[in-house]
Amino acid sequence: SVLPVVTIKDPYTWMSSMCRHSYSANWRHVEEHCPNLVANEIDQAKWHNIPDVIPVSVRYSPDNVTHHESLLGLWNDYYSGWQRAKFPRLIVRFEDMLFRTEEVVTKVCHCAGGKVKEGSFKFVVDSAKQGKAHTGSSGLIKSIIRYGNSTRRTDYYAKEDLEYVEKKWNQDLGEAYSYKLKI
Repeated sequence: SVLPVVTIKDPYTWMSSMCRHSYSANWRHVEEHCPNLVANEIDQAKWHNIPDVIPVSVRYSPDNVTHHESLLGLWNDYYSGWQRAKFPRLIVRFEDMLFRTEEVVTKVCHCAGGKVKEGSFKFVVDSAKQGKAHTGSSGLIKSIIRYGNSTRRTDYYAKEDLEYVEKKWNQDLGEAYSYKLKI
């Protein structure tokens, strides 16, 4: 038996994270305009005939590639799929894991039928992620600073991208996890 535990993250901060580490997601983006949901003059100068909305593909394997309207579309599609799943699963907010780590991990462990050993909990201050894809990942302190101020979620977003989010974000999904639309 398996109990999937999925970590969901605020769509604004998730898209910003994807700009730093795109993993298997592929879309046209440059550092000066990312997450670049809607093409602007920076994108048009770099790529000719770029669509108004920047599509995203995710290659899970050579034979398993998904296509999404945009990076926000990927967030909507991926987490909506987990939300609608008809089998037992846990969906845990990243922010709760970051700011209430021991409490959340203990509850997840108990839900899965486990038990946390007394005194066995340790925080990892450096990045817990390893490997080439994670080069430059934030450690605990940088993450607390980055995600601890909710007013900075959209600091690096272009106006057009924020307007796109307002139109296309699955707000029911966002509200289910207490993520607020901001423009």
